[in-house]
Amino acid sequence: MNEGKIIDGHGDIQSRNIFINDGKISIFDCIEFNEALRAGDVAEEVAFLAMDLDFLGHPDLSQAYVDRYVEKTKDYDLFRLLPFYKAYRAHVRGKVAIFNASQGGDPRHVASLEEESRRYFRLAERYADELE
Repeated sequence: MNEGKIIDGHGDIQSRNIFINDGKISIFDCIEFNEALRAGDVAEEVAFLAMDLDFLGHPDLSQAYVDRYVEKTKDYDLFRLLPFYKAYRAHVRGKVAIFNASQGGDPRHVASLEEESRRYFRLAERYADELE
């Protein structure tokens, strides 16, 4: 029994996919073309946004988001899974940046993507160090 922890979720939740209008939070741009890419552990969904906030230099918001989620759901196991899923998602984002850099284009953009990938990989390594 998955106890509601396996969900058909967003699949790609990043801060750029969220906006607030008149006090209402809207999340958009979920993976619609493939249900299998949206299905997963709710901890992975939480970790993706938490990692994104860390990457953007807002560890305080990341922690507040995770703490609020755990407060509401009482899913204390999330704290054990979070470093793994955050490392995984940071690694994936790093690979995406490398892939995009390999497509060529403006050298300044390529250099920016290469630096972005290095930042993601450093973040993944930091999370991996937190694993028990």
